[in-house]
Amino acid sequence: MTEPTRELMVTGEVTNLAARLQSAALGIVVCSETLRLVRPLVESEPVGPLSLKGFPAPVNAHFVSGLRPIPEPRGVPGLSSPVVGRDREMAALRRCAEELAQGRGQIVSITGEAGIGKSRLKNELRDNPPPRVRWLEGRCQAFTQNASYVPLVQILRTVFQLGGTEAPQVARTKLRVTLRSLVGTKYEGVHPAVAHLLGMEGEPGQPHPASMDPRALQSQLVLALRSIVEALVARGPLIMTVEDLHWADPATIEILTVLSELTDFLPLMILATSRPDPEGGSWDFRFQAQRNYSHRLTELTLAPLPPDESERLVENLLHIAELPDAIRGRILEQSEGNPFFVEEIIRTLIEEGVLRREADRWIVAGDVSRITMSSTLRGLIAARIDRLPAAAKVTLQRASVIGRFLSYPALRAAADSLYSPEAACFVPAFLIADANS
Repeated sequence: MTEPTRELMVTGEVTNLAARLQSAALGIVVCSETLRLVRPLVESEPVGPLSLKGFPAPVNAHFVSGLRPIPEPRGVPGLSSPVVGRDREMAALRRCAEELAQGRGQIVSITGEAGIGKSRLKNELRDNPPPRVRWLEGRCQAFTQNASYVPLVQILRTVFQLGGTEAPQVARTKLRVTLRSLVGTKYEGVHPAVAHLLGMEGEPGQPHPASMDPRALQSQLVLALRSIVEALVARGPLIMTVEDLHWADPATIEILTVLSELTDFLPLMILATSRPDPEGGSWDFRFQAQRNYSHRLTELTLAPLPPDESERLVENLLHIAELPDAIRGRILEQSEGNPFFVEEIIRTLIEEGVLRREADRWIVAGDVSRITMSSTLRGLIAARIDRLPAAAKVTLQRASVIGRFLSYPALRAAADSLYSPEAACFVPAFLIADANS
Protein backbone atom coordinates (compact mmCIF):
# COMPACT_ATOMS: atom_id res chain seq x y z
CA MET A 1 0.00 0.00 0.00
CA THR A 2 1.43 3.39 -0.98
CA GLU A 3 0.93 6.69 0.82
CA PRO A 4 -0.70 9.19 0.66
CA THR A 5 -2.95 7.86 -2.11
CA ARG A 6 -3.27 4.45 -0.36
CA GLU A 7 -3.12 2.51 -3.61
CA LEU A 8 -3.03 -1.25 -3.19
CA MET A 9 -0.12 -3.07 -4.86
CA VAL A 10 0.62 -6.78 -5.15
CA THR A 11 4.26 -7.80 -5.57
CA GLY A 12 6.33 -10.96 -5.42
CA GLU A 13 7.30 -13.99 -7.47
CA VAL A 14 3.72 -15.09 -8.15
CA THR A 15 2.65 -11.77 -9.67
CA ASN A 16 5.92 -11.55 -11.61
CA LEU A 17 5.32 -15.02 -13.05
CA ALA A 18 1.74 -14.11 -13.99
CA ALA A 19 2.95 -10.98 -15.79
CA ARG A 20 5.63 -12.91 -17.68
CA LEU A 21 3.18 -15.62 -18.74
CA GLN A 22 0.68 -13.00 -19.87
CA SER A 23 3.25 -11.37 -22.14
CA ALA A 24 4.67 -14.66 -23.42
CA ALA A 25 1.58 -15.98 -25.18
CA LEU A 26 -1.86 -15.02 -26.43
CA GLY A 27 -4.90 -16.04 -24.43
CA ILE A 28 -5.00 -17.46 -20.92
CA VAL A 29 -1.75 -19.19 -19.97
CA VAL A 30 -1.09 -20.69 -16.53
CA CYS A 31 1.78 -22.47 -14.82
CA SER A 32 1.61 -26.11 -13.72
CA GLU A 33 0.79 -25.25 -10.09
CA THR A 34 -2.17 -23.08 -11.10
CA LEU A 35 -3.38 -25.73 -13.53
CA ARG A 36 -3.35 -28.32 -10.75
CA LEU A 37 -5.73 -26.13 -8.75
CA VAL A 38 -8.16 -25.43 -11.61
CA ARG A 39 -7.82 -28.61 -13.69
CA PRO A 40 -11.30 -29.93 -12.77
CA LEU A 41 -12.87 -26.71 -14.11
CA VAL A 42 -11.02 -25.97 -17.36
CA GLU A 43 -9.97 -27.45 -20.67
CA SER A 44 -6.24 -27.01 -21.30
CA GLU A 45 -3.31 -28.08 -23.43
CA PRO A 46 0.45 -27.83 -22.78
CA VAL A 47 2.31 -24.94 -24.35
CA GLY A 48 5.74 -26.30 -23.47
CA PRO A 49 8.55 -24.95 -21.29
CA LEU A 50 8.88 -21.17 -21.60
CA SER A 51 12.05 -19.21 -20.89
CA LEU A 52 10.89 -16.22 -18.89
CA LYS A 53 12.88 -13.20 -17.75
CA GLY A 54 13.74 -13.39 -14.06
CA PHE A 55 13.31 -17.18 -13.82
CA PRO A 56 16.45 -19.30 -14.01
CA ALA A 57 14.70 -22.45 -15.28
CA PRO A 58 12.09 -22.84 -18.04
CA VAL A 59 8.50 -22.74 -16.75
CA ASN A 60 6.02 -25.40 -17.85
CA ALA A 61 2.99 -23.52 -19.15
CA HIS A 62 -0.51 -24.54 -20.24
CA PHE A 63 -3.02 -22.80 -22.48
CA VAL A 64 -6.56 -22.66 -21.06
CA SER A 65 -9.01 -23.01 -23.93
CA GLY A 66 -12.25 -22.73 -21.93
CA LEU A 67 -14.39 -24.01 -19.11
CA ARG A 68 -15.47 -27.64 -18.92
CA PRO A 69 -19.21 -28.08 -19.58
CA ILE A 70 -19.37 -30.17 -16.39
CA PRO A 71 -16.57 -29.80 -13.82
CA GLU A 72 -14.64 -32.96 -13.06
CA PRO A 73 -15.27 -34.48 -9.63
CA ARG A 74 -12.86 -33.27 -6.99
CA GLY A 75 -10.31 -35.79 -5.79
CA VAL A 76 -6.94 -37.37 -6.49
CA PRO A 77 -6.63 -38.62 -10.10
CA GLY A 78 -6.62 -42.40 -10.20
CA LEU A 79 -7.96 -42.80 -6.65
CA SER A 80 -11.62 -43.29 -5.79
CA SER A 81 -13.85 -44.43 -2.98
CA PRO A 82 -17.55 -45.04 -2.47
CA VAL A 83 -19.32 -42.55 -0.25
CA VAL A 84 -18.18 -43.16 3.33
CA GLY A 85 -20.01 -42.30 6.54
CA ARG A 86 -23.06 -40.70 4.92
CA ASP A 87 -25.55 -43.58 4.87
CA ARG A 88 -28.23 -41.70 6.83
CA GLU A 89 -27.93 -38.54 4.73
CA MET A 90 -27.85 -40.49 1.46
CA ALA A 91 -30.97 -42.42 2.45
CA ALA A 92 -32.79 -39.18 3.30
CA LEU A 93 -31.77 -37.60 -0.02
CA ARG A 94 -32.91 -40.63 -2.01
CA ARG A 95 -36.20 -40.68 -0.10
CA CYS A 96 -36.79 -37.06 -1.15
CA ALA A 97 -36.01 -37.96 -4.76
CA GLU A 98 -38.43 -40.91 -4.69
CA GLU A 99 -41.19 -38.69 -3.29
CA LEU A 100 -40.44 -36.18 -6.05
CA ALA A 101 -40.80 -38.91 -8.66
CA GLN A 102 -44.23 -39.65 -7.19
CA GLY A 103 -45.29 -36.01 -7.66
CA ARG A 104 -44.49 -34.37 -4.31
CA GLY A 105 -42.34 -31.22 -4.44
CA GLN A 106 -39.24 -30.95 -2.25
CA ILE A 107 -36.78 -28.40 -0.88
CA VAL A 108 -33.45 -29.89 0.23
CA SER A 109 -30.67 -28.01 1.99
CA ILE A 110 -27.26 -29.69 2.38
CA THR A 111 -25.05 -27.73 4.76
CA GLY A 112 -21.48 -28.29 5.90
CA GLU A 113 -17.99 -26.87 5.99
CA ALA A 114 -15.81 -26.74 2.88
CA GLY A 115 -14.68 -30.21 1.81
CA ILE A 116 -17.05 -32.05 4.12
CA GLY A 117 -18.80 -33.88 1.24
CA LYS A 118 -21.76 -31.74 0.15
CA SER A 119 -20.96 -31.99 -3.56
CA ARG A 120 -20.22 -35.70 -3.34
CA LEU A 121 -23.61 -36.35 -1.76
CA LYS A 122 -25.32 -34.22 -4.40
CA ASN A 123 -23.39 -35.91 -7.21
CA GLU A 124 -24.45 -39.36 -6.03
CA LEU A 125 -28.07 -38.36 -6.62
CA ARG A 126 -27.25 -36.58 -9.88
CA ASP A 127 -25.53 -39.69 -11.27
CA ASN A 128 -28.33 -42.02 -10.13
CA PRO A 129 -31.64 -40.14 -10.19
CA PRO A 130 -35.04 -41.86 -10.17
CA PRO A 131 -36.43 -42.71 -13.62
CA ARG A 132 -37.79 -39.81 -15.69
CA VAL A 133 -36.45 -37.16 -13.27
CA ARG A 134 -34.60 -34.32 -15.00
CA TRP A 135 -31.58 -32.58 -13.46
CA LEU A 136 -30.55 -28.93 -13.93
CA GLU A 137 -27.64 -27.38 -12.07
CA GLY A 138 -26.08 -23.97 -11.47
CA ARG A 139 -23.17 -22.98 -9.30
CA CYS A 140 -22.25 -19.86 -7.36
CA GLN A 141 -18.62 -18.79 -7.10
CA ALA A 142 -16.76 -16.54 -4.68
CA PHE A 143 -15.90 -14.18 -7.55
CA THR A 144 -19.51 -13.91 -8.76
CA GLN A 145 -21.10 -12.71 -5.50
CA ASN A 146 -21.59 -9.24 -6.99
CA ALA A 147 -22.97 -10.53 -10.30
CA SER A 148 -26.70 -11.15 -10.47
CA TYR A 149 -28.34 -14.46 -11.39
CA VAL A 150 -25.13 -16.39 -12.23
CA PRO A 151 -26.42 -19.90 -11.29
CA LEU A 152 -29.77 -19.21 -12.95
CA VAL A 153 -28.04 -18.15 -16.17
CA GLN A 154 -26.11 -21.44 -16.10
CA ILE A 155 -29.36 -23.36 -15.68
CA LEU A 156 -31.01 -21.48 -18.55
CA ARG A 157 -28.02 -22.11 -20.81
CA THR A 158 -28.48 -25.82 -20.19
CA VAL A 159 -32.21 -25.59 -20.92
CA PHE A 160 -31.60 -23.79 -24.22
CA GLN A 161 -28.50 -25.86 -25.08
CA LEU A 162 -26.24 -22.84 -25.28
CA GLY A 163 -22.57 -23.74 -25.08
CA GLY A 164 -21.24 -20.20 -25.27
CA THR A 165 -19.32 -20.71 -28.53
CA GLU A 166 -22.25 -20.34 -30.95
CA ALA A 167 -22.56 -17.45 -33.35
CA PRO A 168 -25.04 -14.85 -32.01
CA GLN A 169 -27.62 -15.72 -34.67
CA VAL A 170 -27.41 -19.44 -33.82
CA ALA A 171 -27.79 -18.71 -30.11
CA ARG A 172 -30.84 -16.49 -30.73
CA THR A 173 -32.43 -19.21 -32.88
CA LYS A 174 -31.88 -21.85 -30.19
CA LEU A 175 -33.46 -19.58 -27.62
CA ARG A 176 -36.43 -18.70 -29.84
CA VAL A 177 -37.25 -22.28 -30.85
CA THR A 178 -36.86 -23.86 -27.40
CA LEU A 179 -38.63 -21.04 -25.55
CA ARG A 180 -41.63 -21.14 -27.89
CA SER A 181 -41.92 -24.89 -27.41
CA LEU A 182 -41.87 -24.41 -23.64
CA VAL A 183 -44.11 -21.43 -22.94
CA GLY A 184 -46.26 -21.27 -26.06
CA THR A 185 -48.54 -18.22 -26.00
CA LYS A 186 -46.55 -16.62 -23.17
CA TYR A 187 -43.55 -16.23 -25.50
CA GLU A 188 -43.91 -12.50 -26.20
CA GLY A 189 -44.06 -11.69 -22.49
CA VAL A 190 -41.25 -14.03 -21.47
CA HIS A 191 -38.67 -13.64 -24.24
CA PRO A 192 -37.41 -10.07 -23.52
CA ALA A 193 -36.46 -10.83 -19.91
CA VAL A 194 -34.84 -14.17 -20.76
CA ALA A 195 -32.88 -12.73 -23.69
CA HIS A 196 -31.68 -9.88 -21.47
CA LEU A 197 -30.61 -12.31 -18.75
CA LEU A 198 -28.62 -14.34 -21.31
CA GLY A 199 -27.02 -11.22 -22.79
CA MET A 200 -28.79 -11.49 -26.15
CA GLU A 201 -30.64 -9.00 -28.32
CA GLY A 202 -34.43 -9.03 -28.13
CA GLU A 203 -36.84 -9.57 -30.99
CA PRO A 204 -37.45 -6.60 -33.32
CA GLY A 205 -40.07 -4.30 -31.83
CA GLN A 206 -39.78 -5.71 -28.32
CA PRO A 207 -39.12 -3.23 -25.48
CA HIS A 208 -35.54 -3.33 -24.20
CA PRO A 209 -35.51 -4.56 -20.58
CA ALA A 210 -32.41 -2.49 -19.77
CA SER A 211 -34.55 0.63 -19.91
CA MET A 212 -36.96 -0.72 -17.28
CA ASP A 213 -36.98 0.12 -13.60
CA PRO A 214 -34.81 -2.48 -11.75
CA ARG A 215 -37.72 -3.70 -9.64
CA ALA A 216 -39.92 -4.02 -12.71
CA LEU A 217 -37.16 -5.97 -14.46
CA GLN A 218 -36.85 -8.24 -11.42
CA SER A 219 -40.59 -8.92 -11.58
CA GLN A 220 -40.35 -9.72 -15.29
CA LEU A 221 -37.49 -12.14 -14.64
CA VAL A 222 -39.40 -13.86 -11.83
CA LEU A 223 -42.43 -14.33 -14.06
CA ALA A 224 -40.29 -15.55 -16.95
CA LEU A 225 -38.35 -18.07 -14.88
CA ARG A 226 -41.51 -19.27 -13.20
CA SER A 227 -43.13 -19.88 -16.60
CA ILE A 228 -40.08 -21.82 -17.82
CA VAL A 229 -39.88 -23.97 -14.68
CA GLU A 230 -43.62 -24.71 -14.83
CA ALA A 231 -43.25 -25.76 -18.47
CA LEU A 232 -40.27 -28.00 -17.70
CA VAL A 233 -42.03 -29.64 -14.76
CA ALA A 234 -45.07 -30.27 -16.95
CA ARG A 235 -42.83 -32.64 -18.93
CA GLY A 236 -41.70 -34.55 -15.83
CA PRO A 237 -40.27 -34.14 -12.31
CA LEU A 238 -37.35 -31.72 -12.10
CA ILE A 239 -34.44 -31.31 -9.70
CA MET A 240 -33.02 -27.78 -9.85
CA THR A 241 -29.73 -27.61 -7.98
CA VAL A 242 -27.76 -24.55 -6.89
CA GLU A 243 -24.35 -25.32 -5.45
CA ASP A 244 -22.48 -23.09 -2.97
CA LEU A 245 -25.52 -20.96 -2.24
CA HIS A 246 -23.56 -19.03 0.42
CA TRP A 247 -21.99 -17.13 -2.49
CA ALA A 248 -25.31 -16.29 -4.16
CA ASP A 249 -26.32 -12.70 -4.84
CA PRO A 250 -29.52 -11.31 -3.26
CA ALA A 251 -31.41 -11.36 -6.58
CA THR A 252 -30.78 -15.08 -7.01
CA ILE A 253 -31.92 -15.77 -3.44
CA GLU A 254 -35.11 -13.80 -4.04
CA ILE A 255 -35.98 -15.73 -7.20
CA LEU A 256 -35.24 -19.09 -5.58
CA THR A 257 -37.48 -18.10 -2.68
CA VAL A 258 -40.30 -17.26 -5.08
CA LEU A 259 -39.80 -20.52 -7.01
CA SER A 260 -40.04 -22.43 -3.73
CA GLU A 261 -43.77 -21.79 -3.84
CA LEU A 262 -44.01 -24.16 -6.83
CA THR A 263 -42.95 -27.10 -4.68
CA ASP A 264 -46.38 -27.01 -3.02
CA PHE A 265 -48.21 -28.08 -6.17
CA LEU A 266 -45.61 -29.25 -8.74
CA PRO A 267 -43.03 -32.11 -8.79
CA LEU A 268 -40.10 -29.72 -8.39
CA MET A 269 -37.12 -30.17 -6.08
CA ILE A 270 -34.92 -27.19 -5.23
CA LEU A 271 -31.65 -28.61 -3.90
CA ALA A 272 -29.10 -26.18 -2.44
CA THR A 273 -25.67 -26.83 -0.95
CA SER A 274 -24.02 -24.24 1.27
CA ARG A 275 -21.57 -23.65 4.07
CA PRO A 276 -22.83 -22.71 7.54
CA ASP A 277 -22.13 -19.03 6.97
CA PRO A 278 -24.73 -16.87 8.80
CA GLU A 279 -23.82 -13.83 6.69
CA GLY A 280 -24.45 -15.55 3.35
CA GLY A 281 -27.68 -15.45 1.37
CA SER A 282 -28.16 -19.16 1.93
CA TRP A 283 -29.38 -18.43 5.45
CA ASP A 284 -32.07 -16.11 4.08
CA PHE A 285 -33.21 -18.88 1.75
CA ARG A 286 -33.24 -21.47 4.53
CA PHE A 287 -35.10 -19.11 6.87
CA GLN A 288 -37.85 -18.54 4.29
CA ALA A 289 -38.07 -22.27 3.60
CA GLN A 290 -38.27 -23.09 7.32
CA ARG A 291 -40.97 -20.48 7.88
CA ASN A 292 -43.14 -21.02 4.81
CA TYR A 293 -42.40 -24.51 3.47
CA SER A 294 -41.30 -26.58 6.45
CA HIS A 295 -43.58 -29.38 5.21
CA ARG A 296 -41.47 -29.57 2.03
CA LEU A 297 -38.05 -28.94 3.60
CA THR A 298 -35.38 -31.54 4.36
CA GLU A 299 -32.21 -30.20 6.01
CA LEU A 300 -29.06 -32.33 5.92
CA THR A 301 -26.15 -31.07 8.02
CA LEU A 302 -22.88 -32.89 7.37
CA ALA A 303 -20.52 -33.36 10.32
CA PRO A 304 -16.86 -34.44 10.18
CA LEU A 305 -16.32 -38.16 9.70
CA PRO A 306 -15.52 -40.12 12.87
CA PRO A 307 -11.97 -41.59 12.98
CA ASP A 308 -13.05 -45.09 11.90
CA GLU A 309 -14.84 -43.72 8.82
CA SER A 310 -11.88 -41.49 7.93
CA GLU A 311 -9.67 -44.56 8.21
CA ARG A 312 -12.00 -46.50 5.93
CA LEU A 313 -11.84 -43.66 3.38
CA VAL A 314 -8.03 -43.80 3.40
CA GLU A 315 -8.10 -47.58 2.93
CA ASN A 316 -10.56 -47.26 0.04
CA LEU A 317 -8.42 -44.63 -1.71
CA LEU A 318 -5.09 -46.38 -1.31
CA HIS A 319 -6.26 -50.01 -1.17
CA ILE A 320 -4.06 -50.51 1.87
CA ALA A 321 -5.59 -52.36 4.77
CA GLU A 322 -2.48 -52.12 6.94
CA LEU A 323 -1.17 -48.60 6.47
CA PRO A 324 1.86 -47.85 8.66
CA ASP A 325 0.86 -46.20 11.93
CA ALA A 326 2.96 -43.08 11.24
CA ILE A 327 1.18 -42.40 7.93
CA ARG A 328 -2.24 -43.33 9.25
CA GLY A 329 -1.85 -41.13 12.32
CA ARG A 330 -0.62 -38.16 10.28
CA ILE A 331 -3.57 -38.34 7.87
CA LEU A 332 -6.22 -38.77 10.57
CA GLU A 333 -4.73 -36.06 12.79
CA GLN A 334 -4.48 -33.42 10.10
CA SER A 335 -7.74 -34.18 8.25
CA GLU A 336 -9.98 -34.08 11.36
CA GLY A 337 -12.73 -36.00 9.60
CA ASN A 338 -12.89 -33.79 6.50
CA PRO A 339 -12.95 -35.98 3.34
CA PHE A 340 -11.43 -33.24 1.17
CA PHE A 341 -8.58 -32.79 3.65
CA VAL A 342 -7.99 -36.56 3.57
CA GLU A 343 -7.67 -36.45 -0.22
CA GLU A 344 -5.38 -33.41 -0.21
CA ILE A 345 -3.09 -34.89 2.43
CA ILE A 346 -2.83 -38.10 0.42
CA ARG A 347 -2.14 -36.04 -2.71
CA THR A 348 0.69 -34.26 -0.88
CA LEU A 349 2.12 -37.57 0.35
CA ILE A 350 2.15 -38.84 -3.24
CA GLU A 351 3.58 -35.64 -4.77
CA GLU A 352 6.38 -35.45 -2.18
CA GLY A 353 7.33 -39.08 -2.66
CA VAL A 354 6.28 -40.38 0.74
CA LEU A 355 3.81 -42.73 -0.94
CA ARG A 356 4.80 -44.48 -4.15
CA ARG A 357 2.81 -46.87 -6.30
CA GLU A 358 4.24 -50.27 -7.05
CA ALA A 359 2.07 -52.45 -9.28
CA ASP A 360 -1.40 -52.44 -7.70
CA ARG A 361 -0.46 -51.15 -4.25
CA TRP A 362 1.06 -48.14 -2.53
CA ILE A 363 4.21 -48.34 -0.41
CA VAL A 364 5.83 -45.91 2.01
CA ALA A 365 8.99 -44.51 0.44
CA GLY A 366 9.80 -41.32 2.35
CA ASP A 367 9.94 -39.43 5.63
CA VAL A 368 6.48 -38.61 6.98
CA SER A 369 7.75 -35.97 9.41
CA ARG A 370 8.82 -33.62 6.61
CA ILE A 371 5.41 -33.35 4.98
CA THR A 372 4.07 -29.81 4.55
CA MET A 373 0.50 -28.62 4.14
CA SER A 374 -0.64 -28.53 0.51
CA SER A 375 -1.17 -25.20 -1.21
CA THR A 376 -4.83 -26.10 -1.70
CA LEU A 377 -5.43 -26.44 2.03
CA ARG A 378 -3.38 -23.33 2.81
CA GLY A 379 -5.46 -21.36 0.32
CA LEU A 380 -8.73 -22.69 1.69
CA ILE A 381 -7.81 -21.85 5.28
CA ALA A 382 -6.38 -18.44 4.34
CA ALA A 383 -9.56 -17.56 2.46
CA ARG A 384 -11.69 -18.42 5.49
CA ILE A 385 -9.47 -16.31 7.76
CA ASP A 386 -9.59 -13.38 5.33
CA ARG A 387 -13.38 -13.27 5.63
CA LEU A 388 -13.30 -12.95 9.42
CA PRO A 389 -13.98 -9.59 11.09
CA ALA A 390 -10.85 -7.76 12.28
CA ALA A 391 -11.44 -8.54 15.96
CA ALA A 392 -11.88 -12.24 15.22
CA LYS A 393 -8.61 -12.29 13.24
CA VAL A 394 -6.76 -10.78 16.20
CA THR A 395 -8.32 -13.36 18.51
CA LEU A 396 -7.30 -16.17 16.16
CA GLN A 397 -3.72 -14.88 15.88
CA ARG A 398 -3.31 -14.71 19.64
CA ALA A 399 -4.92 -18.11 20.11
CA SER A 400 -2.47 -19.64 17.62
CA VAL A 401 0.40 -18.58 19.87
CA ILE A 402 -1.12 -20.47 22.82
CA GLY A 403 -1.56 -23.70 20.89
CA ARG A 404 -4.03 -25.83 19.05
CA PHE A 405 -6.14 -26.62 22.12
CA LEU A 406 -6.85 -23.91 24.69
CA SER A 407 -9.28 -22.93 27.41
CA TYR A 408 -11.46 -19.84 27.56
CA PRO A 409 -9.51 -18.41 30.54
CA ALA A 410 -6.26 -18.72 28.58
CA LEU A 411 -7.82 -17.01 25.59
CA ARG A 412 -9.32 -14.27 27.76
CA ALA A 413 -5.90 -13.58 29.21
CA ALA A 414 -4.36 -13.28 25.74
CA ALA A 415 -7.08 -11.29 23.98
CA ASP A 416 -8.98 -8.40 25.55
CA SER A 417 -11.22 -8.27 22.47
CA LEU A 418 -12.53 -11.79 23.02
CA TYR A 419 -16.00 -10.67 24.02
CA SER A 420 -16.48 -8.06 21.35
CA PRO A 421 -19.47 -8.96 19.11
CA GLU A 422 -17.21 -9.82 16.18
CA ALA A 423 -14.89 -12.10 18.13
CA ALA A 424 -17.73 -13.83 19.95
CA CYS A 425 -19.14 -15.00 16.63
CA PHE A 426 -15.91 -16.80 15.82
CA VAL A 427 -14.59 -18.21 19.09
CA PRO A 428 -17.21 -21.03 19.39
CA ALA A 429 -15.66 -22.57 16.26
CA PHE A 430 -12.46 -23.32 18.19
CA LEU A 431 -11.68 -26.74 19.54
CA ILE A 432 -11.71 -25.88 23.24
CA ALA A 433 -9.87 -28.38 25.39
CA ASP A 434 -11.83 -27.54 28.56
CA ALA A 435 -14.48 -24.84 28.31
CA ASN A 436 -15.13 -24.86 32.08
CA SER A 437 -11.56 -24.76 33.35
